[in-house]
Amino acid sequence: MDTLHNQLMRAFDDLPKIMGKRIVSDKLKELGIYTEARAQKLLDHILAADEDEIELDDEGIDENLEINFTDVDIARLEELMQEFTGELPQVVMDTIREIVPSMVRQYRKEWQAYRPYEEKDFELFKHRLQQRWGKGFDALRMLMSSCRDHGALFAERHRKSRAKKGRHQREALLALHMRGCQIAAEIMCLMENGYADGAMARWRTLHELAVVALLIQEYGDELAERYLSHRAIDEYKEMQLAIDAALLLGSKPPSERTIRNVTKTYEIALKQFDPEFRHDYGWAAKLIPGNKKPNFSDLEKLAGHATMRSHYKFASHNVHAGSSGISVRLSTRHGRSGIATGATNTGFLDPGQNTAFTLVQLTQTLWHEPYTMDRLATMQGLVELRNAIPPALGAADRRIGREERAKTKAAKIRAARSVVKADRKAKSGAGGRSR
Repeated sequence: MDTLHNQLMRAFDDLPKIMGKRIVSDKLKELGIYTEARAQKLLDHILAADEDEIELDDEGIDENLEINFTDVDIARLEELMQEFTGELPQVVMDTIREIVPSMVRQYRKEWQAYRPYEEKDFELFKHRLQQRWGKGFDALRMLMSSCRDHGALFAERHRKSRAKKGRHQREALLALHMRGCQIAAEIMCLMENGYADGAMARWRTLHELAVVALLIQEYGDELAERYLSHRAIDEYKEMQLAIDAALLLGSKPPSERTIRNVTKTYEIALKQFDPEFRHDYGWAAKLIPGNKKPNFSDLEKLAGHATMRSHYKFASHNVHAGSSGISVRLSTRHGRSGIATGATNTGFLDPGQNTAFTLVQLTQTLWHEPYTMDRLATMQGLVELRNAIPPALGAADRRIGREERAKTKAAKIRAARSVVKADRKAKSGAGGRSR
């Protein structure tokens, strides 16, 4: 493929000839005998390092004429070369700016013709995906809808309640549940469009919400107040980052009023609680004596979710830029090699069933003792809906696994047959020559 870069390199290789021709032409013009043909002929003679005399032509030229190139001419040539190379970066950028608009116009024109094909192809993919995974997807949608309904009932009671006791706890749990429902919807959207690894990454956040909600449910209003108040710490740290970024980027920093107000709120929060409150999980520091800087792993253990640590770490591969994120993929779990660059039809078992279990846990934090028959029935209903999801997703996953193994086996058989066929052909040819 002849790229712009290759064309530029060829032109650069021809640069000595181009500059040399300018020197030769100027010399012939000084002598009053310049023509394009004479300049080219003389340049070819010089580049060939031919020491013999050259006959340009007989029209108006003294047969004893000598053309000498002095050190001044050589210096002029070097000056022209340096001048051009000095301007080369600007020439390159000007050329790029000139041709890019036409390239973009051409791409847009081609995209208008290609877009309907891509849209149709993706719709067909989603149809096939629904055929394979639809039963499990539909069960998860049903569960999500039920959890949203229970959250709406809790929100209505919270809105009408005038009780001050447990107010922070109710507010925090409701906000966590609302965000969890939205994240579950995002997970569903990713799975329905073929992005299992992205869905697993979003489940990671859903798991974090559930751990926090379980702790707030267990430790009550005081912990909930600390959790909600910790926003002052986050805002202060974000403001510091914004100030640093403004210095580096030359952008507008936060206003003096914003800095003053955020700093004041930050200082009030530290006075109200304790010095450890300033850390990332400082709102939970009092739960773990002797640990002034707890991390999320500590919270998982405290909430009784240490068993999900391996799932959480796996999901983290799809969030961070570690090397595991490019090699450990749900979308290639059934033997596909390489990294998928788009949607795939496999890998939805883990994010689907994890979302179901975590969303139910998060919803159940909304209900407190005393557990009436209605509440117990509600929770058992969610469990029934949840338990239907893993078998449905698992059946689809196993089916794809069987199909992939069958394809691999068939490919190996075809390869083996090709080897046998080639071997027989070689032996047949050798036998024919021996006769």
